[in-house]
Amino acid sequence: KIRFLTADTANLRFTLNMTKERQEAMHLELNTTKQQYREAANSAAKVQKEMEQQKQKLVLMEQQLVSKTETLKNISESFIELRKTLLSAKASGTLIDPNNNKLVDKIARLLGHY
Repeated sequence: KIRFLTADTANLRFTLNMTKERQEAMHLELNTTKQQYREAANSAAKVQKEMEQQKQKLVLMEQQLVSKTETLKNISESFIELRKTLLSAKASGTLIDPNNNKLVDKIARLLGHY
């Protein structure tokens, strides 16, 4: 009986040691997985933040594009008006003073000259 008891005890110790080793391995794997999750979550947060920044830049660029398009439209319309005025003045033989012409002033302002 003692021999069986000794064998059973040895088997139980072996099983206990194997269980402890498996538990330690699983604990290490769990810690590794948690760390990988934290790193992935941090990376995802960083990517999300960068996406928000890019989205804000895109909105700003779209607003600037709308503004610049409107400015170009105004410049184009002003040049058309100026051309009509010049053609009319040429047909009637009237001289136009560029320093006193409202259209020239408007175009200069739109182009940012003053």
